[in-house]
Amino acid sequence: MRIDDKKSDGLTFEYKVTITADDVEGRILQKLNEEAKTFKMHGFRLGHVPLRLIRPVLESKITTDVIEQLIAEARQIVIDDAGATKIAGALMQHSIDKEYTKGGGMSITVTAEISPEVKLRPYDLALTQIVPKISEDDITENMKSMMEQVPIYEDAPDGYCIRCGDKVICEIVMTGKVPRKKQEELLVPFKIPEEASQETHPLYIFVGQKTGALLSPPTKNELYGPGVRGFLVRKIQVEKTPSGIEEYAKANGFSTEEELRGFIKELLEINAKKKAYMYTKSQILETLAKQYDFDVPASILEREAAVAIRELKEDIEERNRRNAGKQPPQEIDEEKLREEYAETIKQRVVLGYVLNAIAMKEGITITDANLISEVKNLLQTAPSDDERRRIVEYYRDDKNRAYAKAEMLEHRVINFLISKSKVSEVEKTSKELDQLVTDLFDE
Repeated sequence: MRIDDKKSDGLTFEYKVTITADDVEGRILQKLNEEAKTFKMHGFRLGHVPLRLIRPVLESKITTDVIEQLIAEARQIVIDDAGATKIAGALMQHSIDKEYTKGGGMSITVTAEISPEVKLRPYDLALTQIVPKISEDDITENMKSMMEQVPIYEDAPDGYCIRCGDKVICEIVMTGKVPRKKQEELLVPFKIPEEASQETHPLYIFVGQKTGALLSPPTKNELYGPGVRGFLVRKIQVEKTPSGIEEYAKANGFSTEEELRGFIKELLEINAKKKAYMYTKSQILETLAKQYDFDVPASILEREAAVAIRELKEDIEERNRRNAGKQPPQEIDEEKLREEYAETIKQRVVLGYVLNAIAMKEGITITDANLISEVKNLLQTAPSDDERRRIVEYYRDDKNRAYAKAEMLEHRVINFLISKSKVSEVEKTSKELDQLVTDLFDE
């Protein structure tokens, strides 16, 4: 086997590889000798069947296997010649120029794209870091919003019939006996949506029912698993207008209004810090985008473009659904989207290479143990068993795990760059910070 010719055009390499007849024949004889040790044929002892009798039986399959193996070895030669780390993640493919014929050998062309070499610049970034300022007015405004969006409930009077918007506590009635310690797990609270109807929502079966009603689950509905015989309405709660903030706070598990305000302030601070981080991250990426511009592998660019165009199309479709009947739907022209966002897509790929180069230089890594720790934190803070099941299902997928590790790596690299930057702090109110983030997305 030999490389006859090698051409390069930027990041694309093309290798002409010849696999000689001797390469193929030698490997076929080796395989035949291995098979002969266990080949059975009537009239011969095990391991003593002549090759001239074995060859017509096995030659076709062995030849196919040998050619596949030699092509794989030819690809490996190209990887070794071009550099394994440079090819990682990019395109590598082969085509057969001359099919194998007995005694004549074969030739193939192997095409490989290599990753660009990133020459890192000094980390002399100048950043403005936002220090969020949460005011008492912000807390009051969010508390009022919370009281409108998250109502409190009181027990409905005797004989009351369930309506949309009510909260129902029902017991899932199973077939067969249920252990006493499991009975509490079968008490399920839920709210029937205001917009529910018989056609659009399975919970509508409770509308018009009273406490003590036993309902059969709808057939062919994935919400109800096997073994469910029905639903027994244990309690009905109706929305209540609180007499004041103190009553609302206590109804939600807080001792006083101040404790509720403290909780809201903590949530606002967490949210504001996330937005401030987004703003800082955008400055870093914007600076790096101005510093670096180089060619990237066409296959990587196409892969990123496919993802970006799919996301853009989904956004447009969702916007069209929301605005149905209010304004004409936006047309989706994939070619125009590709042309309009070509520069942005390339910039995303370039920045990915730059951030990975920084991670490699600085020894920044994400291990499986890091990912497991992150998943454990998500499971601990998940609000329900259903959410925990969704998290577990999501991280079973190899692609999702790889994506999560890439996001974690990017986060660590960004934090590293922040630590190396000249940072000036600026205090901003919640509204000013919201406007900054809005402007980022508009860009």
